[in-house]
Amino acid sequence: MKKLLTILGAVGLTATSAATVVACGDNNRNEVTKIDLQSLNKETIRGSVEITEEQAVKEFLENNPSITNVADFKTDVAISLIKPTLTADGQLFVVAKSESANYSGGVVVNVAAINKTDLALMVTTKTIQGNDKMTKDDALKSLAQSLGWGNLSDFVEVTSFKAPNHKKKINGSLTVTAKTSTQYFGSVVITIEY
Repeated sequence: MKKLLTILGAVGLTATSAATVVACGDNNRNEVTKIDLQSLNKETIRGSVEITEEQAVKEFLENNPSITNVADFKTDVAISLIKPTLTADGQLFVVAKSESANYSGGVVVNVAAINKTDLALMVTTKTIQGNDKMTKDDALKSLAQSLGWGNLSDFVEVTSFKAPNHKKKINGSLTVTAKTSTQYFGSVVITIEY
């Protein structure tokens, strides 16, 4: 009987110890390790005149392929964009929300200043058809059509215009100059054929 009680006591003690180990086991097994945003790739994002917060975040995510759940990322962080200018970098701020289960900290990523492009590289058409009654607005519209650049007037201004003369068989000309507030610089002279 004494032996039986000893065995039952030993089994009971072992069972209690095992239950304690299981109950007090490693609680961190199911805990998600938060990603420190500061540890992510902070490669500069390309700037553009029309860049949106969504475009900047898209490029940030492309630079950080370890972020696989984009929906969770967008839910767990606060995002703010200071747009770049023609002469100064902008910044993308990505900060983990306090209730985030997946991210911690924050990061600031540069958004590159907008580099200006020579207008001559974009205006590939150097001649347009004209008539004696053509105005400078007509000429600009004709140029925009030939380039397939519907909003050309948002980027350039007419700095010189001479209508063609069909009777005298004299070509006209149109000079367009990039507006300073755009990503272009320089001027282009277009021949207006009579």
